[in-house]
Amino acid sequence: MPNATLLGFELEHAAADCCRYNGARIGSLAGALATCHEQCAARRSCLYFSWSDRWQRCHMCAACTLNTVGSKATYASYRRAGRSSTHCSGSSRGGTPPAQARDGLALYYYGLPIRLAVSLPVYGAAPWVELLVRNTLSFAQPSSGLMLHLNAQTAYSTCAVARWNQSVPRLAVNPVRIPVRRATGLILYAHLSNAKAISRRWPQCEYVVLMASNAFWVRPGMEARVVTLRHSATEIRNLYRFTYAGVKSIRRDPVYAALVAPKGKYSYMWHEGTFYPIELVLRFADYLDAWERNASGTELSASSRLLTRPNLPAEEYYLNAFAINHAGYAPQPWHGAQEAQGTQLCWRIGSQTMYNHFVTVDRAARVCAGKEGAAYFAVKRVERVLDRPLTELLALWTLRQTQGGAPAGCASSVATREARLAVTAFVDELVEASAGQHINTFY
Repeated sequence: MPNATLLGFELEHAAADCCRYNGARIGSLAGALATCHEQCAARRSCLYFSWSDRWQRCHMCAACTLNTVGSKATYASYRRAGRSSTHCSGSSRGGTPPAQARDGLALYYYGLPIRLAVSLPVYGAAPWVELLVRNTLSFAQPSSGLMLHLNAQTAYSTCAVARWNQSVPRLAVNPVRIPVRRATGLILYAHLSNAKAISRRWPQCEYVVLMASNAFWVRPGMEARVVTLRHSATEIRNLYRFTYAGVKSIRRDPVYAALVAPKGKYSYMWHEGTFYPIELVLRFADYLDAWERNASGTELSASSRLLTRPNLPAEEYYLNAFAINHAGYAPQPWHGAQEAQGTQLCWRIGSQTMYNHFVTVDRAARVCAGKEGAAYFAVKRVERVLDRPLTELLALWTLRQTQGGAPAGCASSVATREARLAVTAFVDELVEASAGQHINTFY
């Protein structure tokens, strides 16, 4: 039975898990409830914990997304007594950095004009988003910005959103939020919405890089490649050799047929790390808006059939097809052996059917060291869990990059006591900075 009187903690839910799948788990262990309670109480970033009497298993959490499905209902979840989700780190917009020196975002304060911006739709817990923010701002140049799109299905505290939107000029939150779902055109729509927000926030911005919330930067210098190539669109000779559901949907898609029609050049590539001039992205957004008006007589929106059809990964087809068929861009050469690995900046594991396969630590270290080719600066898929070996390593590299040095020499483990303590302290800081708020919706 759940214990409602643990010292310093209160019962959050008697039959729900908090953090197995929301990116906020900071540790797991086997043992009794007393052991779980003791371990969580000793770590300041542990704001919740979930313990199963049946499995004698404990998950320590930086944030909570209550999940009662299946075996998750065998867990009881607890929160620190009296904790507040309304704390907000100091922030400002304009001439001075945030007042609190301990707010890590102050380290990324620069007053340079933004020439390139990363578009990043996210939906995970606030500490996971905070790690993505630090990772991007650490490896990007001071003249590169980051625009976040926060999924409308996830409840973020007003305080956390204000901090991301106002702490430093390089970081902003798109005021438009839509309910993005996997394998639909809503992913592309979030990026297009971000591009519009970028053009308003940083009107001097010239390029947009598309990224995902399970992809991380591991090498600096991507801006030089973007400026040199200008775009990442590639041509694929035989779209019909692919048989997975997304391609089958694209073959029957009238929008894609219209995109390909002018020159007959098919295009398909994973979108993580793709890049384009922002004027091209905005032109394409206008094209898609016009298509919806002609097709349905209404404005394009997050509820449009064009965007909500299942198994239609438009982000991997539409924009690059528009670039080479409508805008006259010459297709870039392919540089990867994988089926959709074109000239994008991100090395990605697996085929379209491998949703649960994650990049290995060794592979990430090879990309970090440039051994997978000079074109790659990021890796995907990274499991959205803070206590995984790869995530800890990426946190260490981010921390080292922030401090101005090489990312720990692209080490393939967090093996030393010094590194382990550094990562633990860094994760604790991420949790404190993002206020560790409760997330109300399970995605």
